[in-house]
Amino acid sequence: DNIAIDACGNVYISFHSYSTNLTTVDPGCGYFESTFQGGTGDVFLTKFSNNGTLLWATYFGGSQDDFRELLAVDNKGNLFMCGHLMSYTAVSAPTLPLIDPGGGAWFQSVPGSNHDGYITKFADTIALSSTVTNAACGCNGTASVTGTASCTVSLSYLWSNGSTTQSISNLCAGTYSVVVNNNGCQLEMDTAYITGASIPGILSF
Repeated sequence: DNIAIDACGNVYISFHSYSTNLTTVDPGCGYFESTFQGGTGDVFLTKFSNNGTLLWATYFGGSQDDFRELLAVDNKGNLFMCGHLMSYTAVSAPTLPLIDPGGGAWFQSVPGSNHDGYITKFADTIALSSTVTNAACGCNGTASVTGTASCTVSLSYLWSNGSTTQSISNLCAGTYSVVVNNNGCQLEMDTAYITGASIPGILSF
């Protein structure tokens, strides 16, 4: 019924299904439901790589009929899906998680009736790994950071000293922050602490 494509060329497809035996794929992290949840039908959500490999396939629904599964992907690789649920009723305990994003975002914790709209956000997985060498003599410290995401197009780095490389060197004792971007979208901002020879260094991410 619906299709969305992210910046890496991965393809998301969602549809309404009455089938109880669709192939599911657990990506190893994030949301995954391997079984049909009941009712007339459930939403089914899939992700394919740009060469056709099935990366993620999950049921999404509750104990009644769930449908209308529109998709969109933002410029940070987050997937949004909205539709219609008949699963959150007073007599039917919800089987889907309700998450309050905070920050003043609109959030309704209880159903309005047995026909409710929903909006979900599946966040892109982001991870940072790093190394640091303290300044043993003068300004010879180094720092390096590697950013990865489930959709990695082109990573770029901007350090507080103006460097745009993954690793920086010739560092005096001090604090150095870095912003890691993926295809122009900010992934994460972190700080490296470089100390002199007499104090152990700490890199905090």
